[in-house]
Parts: sequence; structure tokens; C-alpha cells
Amino acid sequence: MILDSESFFDAIGRPTHDAWNEIYEAEWECTFGDIKGSTIMSALRDHLALLQDENCCYCRQPLLKGGYSRQIEHVLPRAVYGRFSFHFWNLAVVCERCNRIKSEEGYQPVPLDLNDYPDHTSFSDYFHPRFHTHKGHISFTEVACSDFRYIVYVGQTPQGRKLVENVLNAATLEMTRESTDAVIQTAMEKIRLGASQHGVAAVEVVRDFEAALRDAIEQGAV
Repeated sequence: MILDSESFFDAIGRPTHDAWNEIYEAEWECTFGDIKGSTIMSALRDHLALLQDENCCYCRQPLLKGGYSRQIEHVLPRAVYGRFSFHFWNLAVVCERCNRIKSEEGYQPVPLDLNDYPDHTSFSDYFHPRFHTHKGHISFTEVACSDFRYIVYVGQTPQGRKLVENVLNAATLEMTRESTDAVIQTAMEKIRLGASQHGVAAVEVVRDFEAALRDAIEQGAV
């Protein structure tokens, strides 16, 4: 087993590749019955979301129910920093929107060959949701009415300004666009909820569909 002889907080000796999906699909037999990796991750998601008061770790908007809307965030991307995929301080819960936008931007603030997880001093230019308090680095104001919603994020520190630049400016633009059409917003919420109930493959299909739809809108095709 990948985790049998490892300390949860020690990355030394862990595989350098991303084993997240491998664990998700795994199943173990024990005295009290079978344990699935997906069940462990679901419990982990609930615990992390509770620590965050059920708000996204980046935009601080309320998390919707369902795995697709409450995604486990790897602060240091698991595809790049594979050995930290299961490190507790590298995990948070994020909304689908912020997770997707941050992934597109890339995030490599520390050397790739680290054995131990970096401490908070290594994130002088990047916001780390487990090491930094949101209100200490970012402030935001929201204006909303029955058919319109607009949010302005302002970075108060270098880390906060980096997050606003890389993630939150794009996120608030999407939130505003969705808020102007209640029909589209409701339809997308139903699609996301349905995908979360049909596993990883369905989630990936919906994510690709949303990306294609956004591209079409940007290009004026629809």
C-alpha cells in the first residue's frame, strides 16, 4: 500500500508521481468492512470545508453541496508536486471556478525537488490558503440585486495581489456573467450536481463542456 509505512506529514520516500486518482479508486479490506479511497476523500473534503466555514479557500464564496462544487484543492499542484498530493497542509477545499482558473495559470512557487513540505516563509509572493488568513491579505466588496451580482477583490499584500491577479479577477468576471442570466445559472448548477454523482469521468466531461462553452461565448459564436 502506498501509505502503509509513511508519516502523513513526511513526504520523504513518497512516490514523486501523482497518485491521487490511484488512491481514489483503491479499496481496502479491514475488520469493520471495506474502505474505499473515495470515501476517505469525501470525509477529508468535509473536514477541510468545515475548517473553512464552508467557503471557498480563494474567493470566499459559499461552497455548494456536491463533490464537483466542493473540490479538494492541492495548493502545490499534484501534477507537478506529486509527493505532496496527500500532505495535509497542501489540501484545502475550493469552488470549481477558482480551482479551474488557478490550474490554468500554473503555480510553481517552490523548487520541484523538495523532500519536505515548505513552511510559510516560502510563500512570500503567493497566497497559501492554509498558511495565510484571507482577510489579512484580501478584501472584497459585493454588489447584488435580483438579477445582477458584482464583486471587487483588492489585494492588501503581495500574496493577496498575486491571488487577485491570477485567480480572482477572472473569477469575479465569470460570476458577473452568470448572474445576469438566471436560467443559465440554474441549468449549470443542475449539470454540476449531476456530474458529481457519477464519478470522476463525468466531472471531467462537464469541465471540458464548460471550457468549450466559455470559449464560444468569448469568440462571439453563441
